[in-house]
Amino acid sequence: CWEGDSSGSFSSTTTNAEFGARYEHGLVARSDGALLIMGGKDSNSNILSDVWISTSLSYGHVDASTWRNLTMAAPWSPRYDFGALVRGDGRILIIGGITAGNNHADDVWCSSEGYE
Repeated sequence: CWEGDSSGSFSSTTTNAEFGARYEHGLVARSDGALLIMGGKDSNSNILSDVWISTSLSYGHVDASTWRNLTMAAPWSPRYDFGALVRGDGRILIIGGITAGNNHADDVWCSSEGYE
């Protein structure tokens, strides 16, 4: 994670995050400041359905230096290039994306924690 300062520069808060190298994943920020990263592809292009959370606080904000696994297999099928958002009531939505076999998903998943 890279953190900006008032000068517009960035510094790294972690270079070896617990969730591992990945791309085409989802990331949301809850109202309590927690960050959740989910799904995507790993460095071997395996499609993922894991969910990780960072709640480590530093100077009143999440510094994203420590991540904890919530699940390695969320109930939604492994996917990448999907939409993810936090609704006003705090529930997390996972929408569409691409699943195994290059299939385009047309489902919507809703969770209060990001992994149920």
